[in-house]
This record gives sequence, structure tokens and C-alpha cells, in this order.
Amino acid sequence: MKSFLELLEKRFPEKRPLVEDLRLKEDLRLDSIDLIKIAVEVHQIFGVDLGEFADRGQLLSTIADIEKCIVKK
Repeated sequence: MKSFLELLEKRFPEKRPLVEDLRLKEDLRLDSIDLIKIAVEVHQIFGVDLGEFADRGQLLSTIADIEKCIVKK
């Protein structure tokens, strides 16, 4: 897996087209369980703990927000 966008495309094939500025809750309609599963997958695949970024006040509402966290790793 090369990017967070690819992870979302694999996990939610019905939610296409996916672009970086889509909001996870509002646009993709992901619920809290979906978001937890995604956070776990991001940690397993990319070694990034999204909770650490959120604890530091970083907004994690769009696909691009999470991709930035992965790149910063």
C-alpha cells in the first residue's frame, strides 16, 4: 500500500471517486467505527499513530490531513 488514498479505495470501493479534499465524516459518511478501523490500519500499514497527531491538535478531517501525517512519519 503506497498511500492512504489507496487504503480507502480498497476498503470502500463504493465511495468513488475519492479525492484528497474529501472530508471523512461529512463527505464519505464514515462513522466512528469506520474511523477507528482506519486508524488501526494506518498504524499497522504505515506505522503512524493518528492519535498522537490528534493529541497535538492537528486536524484530521480530510483524506489529505491523514496523508500529511503519513508523510511526516
